[in-house]
Amino acid sequence: MANSTSSEIISNGRQSNSIEEYTSIEDRLSSLSNPILIKILSHLPILDAIKTSQLSRRWRNVWKGVTTFEFHTRTMKFENAASLLLLLTSPTIRVFKYSYGHSTDYPYWKFRSAEHCYLSLIRRNIEVIQITSNNDDPILVPVPDCVFNCESLVDLDLSACLDWTLKLDEVNDLPSNGTAINLPNLKKLSLRVNDIDYCLLRTLVKFCPVLEDLCLKLDLSNHNVPLEIVSPNLKSLDIDMTVPAKCSDTVIDAPNLAKLKIRDPCSYYRFKTIPASLVEASINFRCFEDGEEVMDWSVQDHARVSSKFIRGMSSVRYLKLHTYPNMHTYFGSEDDEVMPVFHNLTFFKTTMDTHEVWGNLLCTLHCFPNLKHLELKMDDFHISRRRFWCAPIVLPDCLFTKLKRITMKNFKGTNDEIKLVEFILDHAKVLGELHIHAPTIIKQFKQTQLWEECKSCHALFKLSKRFVTCKIVFSGVYINASSNAYKKGLIGCQIRCAEKLVDCEYYAMFR
Repeated sequence: MANSTSSEIISNGRQSNSIEEYTSIEDRLSSLSNPILIKILSHLPILDAIKTSQLSRRWRNVWKGVTTFEFHTRTMKFENAASLLLLLTSPTIRVFKYSYGHSTDYPYWKFRSAEHCYLSLIRRNIEVIQITSNNDDPILVPVPDCVFNCESLVDLDLSACLDWTLKLDEVNDLPSNGTAINLPNLKKLSLRVNDIDYCLLRTLVKFCPVLEDLCLKLDLSNHNVPLEIVSPNLKSLDIDMTVPAKCSDTVIDAPNLAKLKIRDPCSYYRFKTIPASLVEASINFRCFEDGEEVMDWSVQDHARVSSKFIRGMSSVRYLKLHTYPNMHTYFGSEDDEVMPVFHNLTFFKTTMDTHEVWGNLLCTLHCFPNLKHLELKMDDFHISRRRFWCAPIVLPDCLFTKLKRITMKNFKGTNDEIKLVEFILDHAKVLGELHIHAPTIIKQFKQTQLWEECKSCHALFKLSKRFVTCKIVFSGVYINASSNAYKKGLIGCQIRCAEKLVDCEYYAMFR
């Protein structure tokens, strides 16, 4: 038998006992053609691609043909990046990605050098430009006017803090310095907009006729002029208000919109044209919990206007709604209007601040006749308020005939919550699974978390004995268990011990 210390494993899986045989193995990667190697290296950051030039003479100049140029200021100064661009031999540079982190990583980038860099990219038919920041460092990265005059550009990400030379006429939203804006093939645009750059958003969208994906980070804290987004081919819209702003009206005119995501606590939204093709919507009107104190506006008025906006999404199949508790009060009807019907909706996720909201939520569920999955988050916002469970009288049809799965998060196991679960189990006739998620550990209650989860499991699984058609799955910080494993008070479960889940059984003895 060969000595194991002298044997080597080679690429075809057999053992070699001699170094000569090992070194004579063919370098199959180097035998690939240059176009294939260039395609592989184009998936790497530029500095990693350059390092391959040290492998052998064969690799010395392969990296110069890459079509992707990606770097971070931690690893390379921009002056060096601009010089490397001149060394690339490919007639086409498809992707240019530039990112920076903290101010200590950022070398000063002059407009003149930036303009030379982007002009070089435009001449090589650049398709993707991404300038991003790893945090909210307020460093301004210069963006010359020539970036907005590029026919080949398909994806433009300017979500970092940017410094523009583009000057606009606020009356007609056109460049005041004669700069040409031409983005005929741009399909995806990500933009950070503040008060100063407000007009830039409307102008860019106007000159992007085939735009399909628009992602906005807005800081309009000192701006209350109505914002209008008009884009006939837009399919995806993502709006994130990064800081609380004054109340403003936002009009969306995108008839082909299929996906909508909004995170904004105070603006008033409305559709100019109802998007009949809308499939997925995620609406968060409570992203700043102190919004009521900071903003000079009425929660009731906002809920009333916002409910009308949401009713315009009646074509959606997937809806996430995080709003103020009285939203459901206004959602069903307003000024004797006919209640909307969401025929396509099968998944609905929302937040419940109090158990009294359950009655209002059920009124909303009347609009969702084909709902199959309901996800509720029990909020802590009114945790100090004393609550009493009161069963509603009128129930929606989907609760009896369609709902197959309900998920309840932040479940604390209070008496009212147990009564709510009992009510659901008693009326949701086709419900197959009820998933209960305990809250994450609260520091001051960390020592009692395991005990509280044990009590919740026992109370829930006792209910499951009466409603044998529904499986209850409990997921906590310490305990994972299923009602299928509950027999005669003995619970088979997994308990987290030293960051590991251990299978075990315990006999639940509770009052």
